[in-house]
Amino acid sequence: MAVVIVGAPAPGYLVAEATVKPGWVVLRGPQAVLVGIEKIATNPIDCSALSESFRKEITLDLAEYVAIVFPPDPIIAQVNIQEMVIVKAFQDLAVIGRNTQYSFNITPPVIEIEVKGPYTVINDLENNLEFEIYVDLKNLQPGVYVRRATIALPVTTALVGVSPEIFTVTIGGQ
Repeated sequence: MAVVIVGAPAPGYLVAEATVKPGWVVLRGPQAVLVGIEKIATNPIDCSALSESFRKEITLDLAEYVAIVFPPDPIIAQVNIQEMVIVKAFQDLAVIGRNTQYSFNITPPVIEIEVKGPYTVINDLENNLEFEIYVDLKNLQPGVYVRRATIALPVTTALVGVSPEIFTVTIGGQ
Protein backbone atom coordinates (compact mmCIF):
# COMPACT_ATOMS: atom_id res chain seq x y z
CA MET A 1 0.00 0.00 0.00
CA ALA A 2 1.09 3.54 -0.67
CA VAL A 3 0.72 6.09 2.14
CA VAL A 4 -0.32 9.49 0.78
CA ILE A 5 1.01 12.40 2.84
CA VAL A 6 -0.15 15.99 2.33
CA GLY A 7 1.02 19.15 4.02
CA ALA A 8 4.49 20.02 5.21
CA PRO A 9 5.56 19.27 8.79
CA ALA A 10 6.68 22.11 11.06
CA PRO A 11 9.79 24.02 9.93
CA GLY A 12 12.87 21.90 10.52
CA TYR A 13 10.97 18.61 10.52
CA LEU A 14 10.35 15.96 7.87
CA VAL A 15 8.30 12.81 7.37
CA ALA A 16 10.95 10.14 7.81
CA GLU A 17 8.69 7.14 7.21
CA ALA A 18 5.03 6.30 6.76
CA THR A 19 3.72 2.74 6.97
CA VAL A 20 0.38 0.98 7.32
CA LYS A 21 -0.61 -2.17 9.18
CA PRO A 22 -1.60 -4.52 7.86
CA GLY A 23 0.43 -4.01 4.72
CA TRP A 24 -2.07 -5.83 2.54
CA VAL A 25 -5.83 -6.25 2.11
CA VAL A 26 -8.21 -8.55 0.27
CA LEU A 27 -10.67 -6.65 -1.91
CA ARG A 28 -14.02 -7.52 -3.44
CA GLY A 29 -15.45 -5.75 -6.46
CA PRO A 30 -15.94 -5.83 -10.21
CA GLN A 31 -13.26 -7.86 -11.97
CA ALA A 32 -12.68 -5.09 -14.54
CA VAL A 33 -11.76 -2.69 -11.70
CA LEU A 34 -9.75 -5.14 -9.56
CA VAL A 35 -7.63 -6.53 -12.40
CA GLY A 36 -5.83 -3.20 -12.90
CA ILE A 37 -5.00 -2.58 -9.24
CA GLU A 38 -1.33 -3.01 -8.42
CA LYS A 39 -1.08 -0.73 -5.42
CA ILE A 40 -3.69 0.80 -3.16
CA ALA A 41 -3.25 4.33 -1.88
CA THR A 42 -4.47 5.63 1.44
CA ASN A 43 -6.69 8.65 1.58
CA PRO A 44 -4.46 11.69 2.24
CA ILE A 45 -2.95 12.02 5.71
CA ASP A 46 -2.39 15.64 6.69
CA CYS A 47 0.98 16.35 8.35
CA SER A 48 0.74 20.16 8.22
CA ALA A 49 2.84 21.86 10.92
CA LEU A 50 3.39 18.62 12.89
CA SER A 51 6.59 17.95 14.82
CA GLU A 52 5.82 14.58 16.42
CA SER A 53 5.22 11.07 15.12
CA PHE A 54 1.70 9.68 15.31
CA ARG A 55 -0.57 6.67 14.65
CA LYS A 56 -3.93 7.08 13.04
CA GLU A 57 -6.79 4.92 11.84
CA ILE A 58 -7.14 5.54 8.10
CA THR A 59 -9.20 4.63 5.09
CA LEU A 60 -8.10 3.56 1.64
CA ASP A 61 -8.73 5.38 -1.63
CA LEU A 62 -10.85 2.70 -3.28
CA ALA A 63 -12.87 2.83 -6.48
CA GLU A 64 -16.64 2.72 -6.31
CA TYR A 65 -18.03 -0.77 -5.70
CA VAL A 66 -14.71 -2.00 -4.24
CA ALA A 67 -14.72 -3.07 -0.59
CA ILE A 68 -12.23 -4.53 1.87
CA VAL A 69 -13.03 -8.17 2.67
CA PHE A 70 -10.04 -8.84 4.91
CA PRO A 71 -8.79 -7.83 7.45
CA PRO A 72 -11.86 -6.88 9.47
CA ASP A 73 -9.80 -4.64 11.77
CA PRO A 74 -9.12 -0.98 11.00
CA ILE A 75 -6.05 -0.03 9.01
CA ILE A 76 -3.54 1.93 11.08
CA ALA A 77 -0.97 4.35 9.65
CA GLN A 78 2.27 5.05 11.51
CA VAL A 79 3.83 8.35 10.44
CA ASN A 80 7.32 9.04 11.81
CA ILE A 81 8.26 12.71 11.89
CA GLN A 82 11.85 13.63 12.72
CA GLU A 83 13.77 16.81 13.19
CA MET A 84 16.13 17.59 10.33
CA VAL A 85 19.87 17.54 10.94
CA ILE A 86 21.58 20.52 9.31
CA VAL A 87 25.08 21.95 8.97
CA LYS A 88 25.54 25.68 9.53
CA ALA A 89 28.60 27.91 9.15
CA PHE A 90 29.31 30.67 11.69
CA GLN A 91 31.84 33.32 10.68
CA ASP A 92 33.82 36.06 12.41
CA LEU A 93 33.34 34.70 15.93
CA ALA A 94 35.59 36.32 18.53
CA VAL A 95 38.20 34.13 20.21
CA ILE A 96 38.68 35.19 23.82
CA GLY A 97 41.44 34.44 26.31
CA ARG A 98 40.81 33.08 29.81
CA ASN A 99 42.55 32.48 33.10
CA THR A 100 45.41 35.00 33.07
CA GLN A 101 46.21 38.22 34.85
CA TYR A 102 48.57 39.29 32.06
CA SER A 103 47.68 41.34 29.02
CA PHE A 104 47.51 39.24 25.88
CA ASN A 105 46.80 39.30 22.16
CA ILE A 106 45.31 36.43 20.13
CA THR A 107 46.05 36.29 16.40
CA PRO A 108 43.90 35.93 14.40
CA PRO A 109 41.19 37.34 16.68
CA VAL A 110 38.29 35.50 14.98
CA ILE A 111 37.37 31.98 13.95
CA GLU A 112 34.95 30.34 11.51
CA ILE A 113 33.22 27.11 12.48
CA GLU A 114 30.76 24.66 10.92
CA VAL A 115 28.36 22.91 13.28
CA LYS A 116 26.07 19.95 12.61
CA GLY A 117 22.99 19.22 14.67
CA PRO A 118 19.22 19.28 15.03
CA TYR A 119 17.49 22.13 13.20
CA THR A 120 16.10 23.85 16.31
CA VAL A 121 19.38 23.62 18.24
CA ILE A 122 21.40 25.05 15.32
CA ASN A 123 18.87 27.86 14.85
CA ASP A 124 19.14 28.69 18.56
CA LEU A 125 22.91 28.85 18.16
CA GLU A 126 22.51 31.22 15.24
CA ASN A 127 20.11 33.51 17.08
CA ASN A 128 21.66 33.40 20.56
CA LEU A 129 25.23 32.28 19.89
CA GLU A 130 25.00 30.04 22.97
CA PHE A 131 28.46 28.53 22.77
CA GLU A 132 31.95 29.49 23.84
CA ILE A 133 35.20 29.84 21.95
CA TYR A 134 38.29 30.55 24.02
CA VAL A 135 41.98 29.89 24.52
CA ASP A 136 42.89 28.80 28.03
CA LEU A 137 45.94 30.80 29.17
CA LYS A 138 46.19 29.26 32.64
CA ASN A 139 49.76 28.97 33.99
CA LEU A 140 51.29 30.65 30.91
CA GLN A 141 54.01 33.22 31.58
CA PRO A 142 54.76 36.22 29.31
CA GLY A 143 55.88 34.99 25.89
CA VAL A 144 54.56 33.74 22.54
CA TYR A 145 52.57 30.52 22.33
CA VAL A 146 50.79 28.52 19.65
CA ARG A 147 47.45 27.17 20.86
CA ARG A 148 44.18 25.69 19.68
CA ALA A 149 40.87 27.24 20.72
CA THR A 150 38.40 25.37 22.91
CA ILE A 151 34.96 25.34 21.30
CA ALA A 152 32.19 24.42 23.74
CA LEU A 153 28.98 23.47 21.89
CA PRO A 154 25.66 21.97 23.03
CA VAL A 155 25.74 18.18 23.55
CA THR A 156 23.46 17.42 20.59
CA THR A 157 25.78 19.14 18.09
CA ALA A 158 29.07 18.26 16.42
CA LEU A 159 31.86 20.47 15.15
CA VAL A 160 32.49 19.56 11.50
CA GLY A 161 34.85 22.35 10.44
CA VAL A 162 37.04 25.05 11.93
CA SER A 163 39.29 27.70 10.41
CA PRO A 164 41.89 28.56 11.52
CA GLU A 165 42.81 25.70 13.83
CA ILE A 166 45.88 27.32 15.39
CA PHE A 167 46.23 30.71 17.09
CA THR A 168 49.27 32.67 18.12
CA VAL A 169 48.97 34.02 21.66
CA THR A 170 51.30 36.78 22.78
CA ILE A 171 51.27 37.29 26.55
CA GLY A 172 52.78 40.50 27.87
CA GLY A 173 53.69 41.66 31.35
CA GLN A 174 51.21 42.91 33.88
